[in-house]
Amino acid sequence: MTDMEATLPCAAFLENPVQQYAWGRTEGIAPFIEIPPLNGLPAGEVWMGSHHRAPSKAIFDKGAVPLDELVRAAPEHWLGSKAARHYGDLPFLFKVLAAGAPLSLQLHPDAKAAKQGFAKEEAAGIPLLAPDRSFKDPNHKPELAVALTPFKALAGFRPLEHIAQFLGPELCRALSWNSIARTEDLRLFMRRLFEARGAGFMPLENMLESRAQTLAASTASEEREAGLLALDLKARYPGDPGQFAPFIFNILSLEPGEGLFVPAGVIHAYLTGSILEIMACSDNVIRAGLTIKHIDIELLCDILDPDAKPLVVEPYITHAEGVEHAVWNTPADEFRLERLDLDSSANFAYAPEGPEILLCTQGKAHIQAGSAFDLKARSSLFVAGSCEQVAVKGPATVWRAIGPAPKAADAAGNSLTIWVDGDSLPRDLRPLLVKRVLSPRKYGEVLVNVHFVAARALSGVPAHCMTLVEPGEGAADRCIESLAQPGDIVITRDIPFAERLLAKNIHVINDRGNVFTRDSIAERRSIRDVMAELRAVGIAQSSPKGSQRTSAETKRFADALERTIVKAARLKKAAAR
Repeated sequence: MTDMEATLPCAAFLENPVQQYAWGRTEGIAPFIEIPPLNGLPAGEVWMGSHHRAPSKAIFDKGAVPLDELVRAAPEHWLGSKAARHYGDLPFLFKVLAAGAPLSLQLHPDAKAAKQGFAKEEAAGIPLLAPDRSFKDPNHKPELAVALTPFKALAGFRPLEHIAQFLGPELCRALSWNSIARTEDLRLFMRRLFEARGAGFMPLENMLESRAQTLAASTASEEREAGLLALDLKARYPGDPGQFAPFIFNILSLEPGEGLFVPAGVIHAYLTGSILEIMACSDNVIRAGLTIKHIDIELLCDILDPDAKPLVVEPYITHAEGVEHAVWNTPADEFRLERLDLDSSANFAYAPEGPEILLCTQGKAHIQAGSAFDLKARSSLFVAGSCEQVAVKGPATVWRAIGPAPKAADAAGNSLTIWVDGDSLPRDLRPLLVKRVLSPRKYGEVLVNVHFVAARALSGVPAHCMTLVEPGEGAADRCIESLAQPGDIVITRDIPFAERLLAKNIHVINDRGNVFTRDSIAERRSIRDVMAELRAVGIAQSSPKGSQRTSAETKRFADALERTIVKAARLKKAAAR
């Protein structure tokens, strides 16, 4: 071991590799991060991370060390015990990206498809850098883009009826759109459209140009935007079915600070603007069009998830002692992104929850992490996951790329968690639970945490106790069921969900203060079924929605929750003996 490795500092400045692409825009990157003088193509991305294709370098007095080598030499120190145990490498890749022209139309695989695809291409002996290779690593690639400037993207399918409207009658007939009755049929449609090439595509291209010109002249802004973009793509990529993308996919506009989370299986293309991008540490891209690179329509249609949706993420913002603290929460486990806007009076101190990369985009931040570091604008710092404390002083704007994302279920030792489906919980009960977040209590030796799960940010709920899931029926339940541990408490009114939880020795209470047990749940299920039958024939009415509960009802819930916590804490303590 070298002297440098033996000292194991808490942090190191980074030198980050630049990726040059025809679609890049150097002047869109330079205001946010240092880049060297370039020849040839413009800068499209600057990577901050340990990905083997282009790792950052950690800068020490005795020289520079590639970040992937540094982490391998002492994973427990640089990653922290949790990330070292679960990932063995930096779990995220952090980028500054600037698009001066549209990127390729693409999607990313989920974890299973990435692992299988990488193994298949390795077994086939396809070189890692071969142009016809799709899987560069065995990892999935959920990603979050946060706008630094006004930013546009294509992401996710439009509703079926809107696609038909944008295509118009002539293209609908030519593309047999009438055969598309449900979202699952979009796989067939994508295969039919994107396999049309050469002379077979020319008639469709002519019809598209005519339709795009009609839409571009429309007084409706959405139609005009789609028509103009389709004409622009036709000029840039003649003969490419990706020209149809503005008719098929949502066109999203983000203002600075707004985020876009893209899960696996969602077709998307970034169009213009500068962003910060954080993702699971992967470079797996399956392309559909708008590129001269390798395209695999068969693979894309296999991995495509027509029901998956992009998620526009608004930051959760808090203010305290000279600091504006913004947090972008996503469903991804590997990362979280935060921003600190600090004035000259600020001193923001925290204990890292894992490895971090700090990027200063404005001012100069004074960092204390074992040693003192002056982090000037456009520079970055890698902070070890084992670092005991970090203190940040302004005035500056500092972004924190954190991995892995903290979850309430990670709490170790003598604790339990109250899990809340934030989408279904009555709004007037939220303050009662948030109060427990702000002032955590111990019951004997057992610390009680509260964690919300929802498809959207919830007013008044601190970001650190909130997990966002993709919109969709049952998504919050599935997330809670995967994270809740025996002895935890879940608040839900869903009877089948409650039955599954009780079978796992998880305590369950509904928002009316009814405590479910294995003995009572069968009776509750029977009552539910009878009431559903009575409502179906008009004998019973549904409960009124949005009605304000009385103070007595709120007290009943609070008292029942308190009794459940006391019981759960007692059993938790007994089990720990």
